[in-house]
Amino acid sequence: MNLVKGNINLTNEMIDGAKPVDIQSEDNPINDLIKTLKDMEPKLFELVATLEDEEMMKVCLLVNDDLHKTFGRYDKLRRGKKPEAFIPGES
Repeated sequence: MNLVKGNINLTNEMIDGAKPVDIQSEDNPINDLIKTLKDMEPKLFELVATLEDEEMMKVCLLVNDDLHKTFGRYDKLRRGKKPEAFIPGES
């Protein structure tokens, strides 16, 4: 879980410092991080499906929300707009 949260935070920091023109390049690290996060998403759903601990399930769902916020911020940047500030759901 810490790996996913770390990648989410790193990606959002990079999005904050990027300009829309920056991510148009295929070799931009943000694109690689987004791909990695998209690859992690099904694994997160698998984990949630197997959990019995409600607290851990809540953490996973908050991380999933942060994942989708990150995807939305990335999409907004790709459309040439400045994304809103990233506020993680779980600290």
